Amino acid sequence: MAGLIPGASEGRGLGNKFLDDLRHATVLIHVVDVSGTTNEKGEKTSGYDPCSDIEWLQEELQLWIYNNVSSAWTNLIRKHVRSKSTPQEALISQLSGYGCNAKFIQDFLYFISSTPNSISSEPKTAIEKWTEADVKEAMKLFVQFRFPSIIVLNKIDMNSSSKHVEKMYTKYDQHRIVCCSSLSECVLKKYHKKGYIHYELGTNSFEEITIPDKHVQQTLQHIKDLVLYRYDGTGVYDAIQKAVELYNPILCFPVQDFSFLNATSLQQQQQQQHDYFTTCHVIKKGSIFRDLCQEFYSHTAIHSIEGLDGRKVSFEEVITEENRIFKIIFIK
Repeated sequence: MAGLIPGASEGRGLGNKFLDDLRHATVLIHVVDVSGTTNEKGEKTSGYDPCSDIEWLQEELQLWIYNNVSSAWTNLIRKHVRSKSTPQEALISQLSGYGCNAKFIQDFLYFISSTPNSISSEPKTAIEKWTEADVKEAMKLFVQFRFPSIIVLNKIDMNSSSKHVEKMYTKYDQHRIVCCSSLSECVLKKYHKKGYIHYELGTNSFEEITIPDKHVQQTLQHIKDLVLYRYDGTGVYDAIQKAVELYNPILCFPVQDFSFLNATSLQQQQQQQHDYFTTCHVIKKGSIFRDLCQEFYSHTAIHSIEGLDGRKVSFEEVITEENRIFKIIFIK
């Protein structure tokens, strides 16, 4: 999301236009110039603390959502109390625009109640008792819960990066940090395409084939010494892998029929699974079949969905590991 700058939640830069695009994201990969040679506006500098980028971006996300929610909070609570709705029902009316369904709001409320020193009211999910500070804290927790982030420390091959990398690992969750040199990945892919080396994407080594000159040799040695040997790879594909793991999705497999289940031998089963599992949909946990249909089949008329057990599956049923293989019957 290039173009975000401090003050975006107040309209600076491209402001809310870019923030609104984040509604469709599930996991954020925050690429940080860990060399300290670029400031928060993207301008070249020296001695900049890259931790500032992480802090102001999180603050902008929190303010963006808080500003939207707080403007309607009084009316929301008044309606909540009058209708005697559940906190889940009240919040989904306000937060559904950020890609949240009922199950997500339920999990979020549990997250709030299990987070120590967060909300002052008791119980913590009694939203009608929330103070302004509580609402702001709740939206801070919402950002953490709705937009989990991977921090990608880019430009690790620069001399000024080492001290900042150490500081990042001390200050932030190291399980969500990836050290990266995107330039090294681009160079390796380029040299592989030219036939200079054999390089498999995402690996921590390459095989030299035909090195044309001293410059290429020095470049490859630089990447070996400062990136591959030191960090066990360029980090580009590690970042994507971490993001997928953090998303922890359900993989769904629509099939045309279930005949592969009748295969008698393991070889037949493997072959038929290969033939039938030609489509895989990636969807977040807690989604229902209606969510899946709206996301992937919105322009197609669906009659019904059939499960492995032969029953008609409800569109309101939550997708799980047990029912993720199904057959969609379309209206012809």
